[in-house]
Amino acid sequence: MSAPAAMFEPCISRPLGEAIHRGLLTVERTLSPCRTEALAPPFAFNRLPFQYGAWGHLFFTAEGENRAGQRQAIEVLRLARGRVVARDGVVMLNDGSILDGLLQFVHPHRPGSFFRRVAGELHLRRAGAMQVSGNFFLGLAPSDQNYAHWVTCTLPSWWYFRDHLMQTGARLIVGECNGFQTEALALLGIPEGALFRMPLEIVAFETLTMLSPIDLWQAGHYVGETGRAIAELATAGNDRSLPSRVYLSRRDSATRRLLNEAQAEPMLTRHGFVSLACSELSFGDQVRHLASADIVVGLHGAALGNIIFCRPGTRVIEVFPEYCVQPHFRVFAHVARLQYGFVQGTCFEPERGRETNCAWDADFVIEASLLEAAIEAAKGLIPAAP
Repeated sequence: MSAPAAMFEPCISRPLGEAIHRGLLTVERTLSPCRTEALAPPFAFNRLPFQYGAWGHLFFTAEGENRAGQRQAIEVLRLARGRVVARDGVVMLNDGSILDGLLQFVHPHRPGSFFRRVAGELHLRRAGAMQVSGNFFLGLAPSDQNYAHWVTCTLPSWWYFRDHLMQTGARLIVGECNGFQTEALALLGIPEGALFRMPLEIVAFETLTMLSPIDLWQAGHYVGETGRAIAELATAGNDRSLPSRVYLSRRDSATRRLLNEAQAEPMLTRHGFVSLACSELSFGDQVRHLASADIVVGLHGAALGNIIFCRPGTRVIEVFPEYCVQPHFRVFAHVARLQYGFVQGTCFEPERGRETNCAWDADFVIEASLLEAAIEAAKGLIPAAP
């Protein structure tokens, strides 16, 4: 049974810059400065003339290039008596407003969520706050249930905590960790005693520190630095020989699958690629496979978040259905110092998909010759072995 509407009140959201200006947050340290950088052109790409969706209009225009070329500042923020809303992972400021940034990823329909959507607007459940003393660091975000969002937006927070705060006795705030997240905590050496697992209530922390929310289209270079540091940790002392060319399949997914994958895989095998379904690998093995790769081919989806673990110079080819073309992974390739290309297939959806993005998760096909041409371009960029 759903809670009565009277138990909820409309949310007032506040942008990060405004919260800092009002003194609701204090900037302690800047990890990545704000800067403008031109993205390198893709080393391989194709364009379908009319079929890409609304996201693709940004991807292919000067407006999209300008936005993706803006590196946001990634800062360490502090607030006294800051509140975290249950496992939704959003921060409530001292004036009762909600810090904007990742609020768009809140899922009001999930069990235990303190949010509901009423008449199209986000509402928050009225509730008191549990008081907790001590120093805490936020390692939880509303987008954490998506692997790519977690690995690129939250994992850098875990690394910062491990590298700078764990030894001070501070505790890392986490939610209900899934298998990959539990494996990541073990890899990073963050013990259970250093964790604060969020209960299903609002918690007011005596001192709360956090990283500024990371924008998927404007991420700063600290994300790439974090990925390389974690890759070094995961590969230290590991002498296993791993393939240098990997294909990230979505055969383990219910959406956005490559329908003619069986026809494309012989070509990929001929070029030395090994097919991986990342849900079948541990977190550490995903890191090690991507850290060992020279060329990565991957369908647009969560597994491509692992490219932040690639070595600088690795060639990444993203494969899109036409209605979900967008620059998330192009940006992460940039901050990880990788070379990026892409190819589009088609899902045969009606023309209305351009306006509605109704085919975002549709299965699709791609001509093997298009993909092979991109692979040949990527191979040509890799220096010959001495």
